[in-house]
Amino acid sequence: MKVRVFVIMLAALMLSAFAGAAEEQHDVPRKKVAVVLSGGGAKGMAHIGALRVIERAGIPIDYIAGTSMGAIVGGLYSIGYDTKMLDSLIRAQDWKFLLSDKADIHDRSLANRQKQHTYILSKPITPALKDNVAAGGLIQGTNLSNLFTRLTTGYHDSIDFDSLPIPFACVATNIVDNTEYDFRNGNLATAMRASMSIPGAFTPVRLDTLVLVDGGLRNNYPADLAKHMGADIIIGVSVQGQARTADELYSGASILSQIIDVNCKNKYDENWSITDVPIKVDVKGYSATSFTKVAIDTLINRGESAAMEQWNELMKIKRSLGLPDDYMPVRKGTAGKSLMPSRFKLVAVEFDNVDDYDKRYIISKYDIGTSDSVSSGQIEKAVVAMYADLMYTDAGYSLVKKGGGYVLRITAKSKKISDIDLGVRFDTEEMV
Repeated sequence: MKVRVFVIMLAALMLSAFAGAAEEQHDVPRKKVAVVLSGGGAKGMAHIGALRVIERAGIPIDYIAGTSMGAIVGGLYSIGYDTKMLDSLIRAQDWKFLLSDKADIHDRSLANRQKQHTYILSKPITPALKDNVAAGGLIQGTNLSNLFTRLTTGYHDSIDFDSLPIPFACVATNIVDNTEYDFRNGNLATAMRASMSIPGAFTPVRLDTLVLVDGGLRNNYPADLAKHMGADIIIGVSVQGQARTADELYSGASILSQIIDVNCKNKYDENWSITDVPIKVDVKGYSATSFTKVAIDTLINRGESAAMEQWNELMKIKRSLGLPDDYMPVRKGTAGKSLMPSRFKLVAVEFDNVDDYDKRYIISKYDIGTSDSVSSGQIEKAVVAMYADLMYTDAGYSLVKKGGGYVLRITAKSKKISDIDLGVRFDTEEMV
């Protein structure tokens, strides 16, 4: 009898010890993992392929930091777009249209359609000199801004990026004093737009006294930012190209790309050295402007191949976190569940810097008054009409949750008095 009692007591003590050990193990926080995505324009499409492998490996992502195209891919990923959604999204885009300020011709007058087909570039002229020079780039970026706004619906408030489903940060450059500006809060679409504003090509983003352009000029691979966010382990993806030789610098595009690549080396080597799993993508043959379907497909595949070369290292990281090989993290965020336009209940419609007559026209023409069912397509058509028909130099919108619906806010800049149109014509004797 005494032996039986002793055995029972011993078993109880052992179970208690195991439970305590398990509880202690459970309470010990695991190391935090960050994914860092470099800038690189179209070459950044490779990030989607690399993220696909990280998903496949079942690595939990606690933080994301990126620059330029890395900020766009990383920002969308942080709110719920997985690699399958991102792949479908970027393949569905008309990049020639997105990388311009042209309006969708389907709702334009015949005269406007003819103008868009005739000229490759139009720049507004306004009465105020500061509004003419405030653009500061060949492309205003209106179509890209509208796309970012649509894709980040639900995150249009000024928010702390640490509160996103996956905490996120991105880098821009303040050209007022040539300093790095790290976005840790604010409007997500604005942060993404600022981080990819290539100087001279895209209009800078102005926030108070800041004039923000592409973050690659100061920190094209922000691993140090990920460390500041709290990351213990960094998985990094770089699409930084190799420097061109003298024999390769014979075109304007190659020279411009070389200047950009050289400037983007700032802090790069230092940040690359603190990366635990460095994924270097072979981008030879492609540039920041390679937005063709073939290039996009190839770059995504190269990103996946480069990440697969680090598969064993990824699995080592996973095991070091105390996770079994078959563990798969639950995806965070609800954005991107459908790439089709959503519909919204509007509780209020507000305008900023828009004439009263134009307000009434926009609400009536595009039926965007307070309603139980307004689509993002209706809203975007209204925004396009602001600058295509009503002569505003630029326009944008935001949707902010309030009560049981959304407040739609449409903003515009000064009205223009005319356009400067640029066209190219090439004639030969044979054509005549």
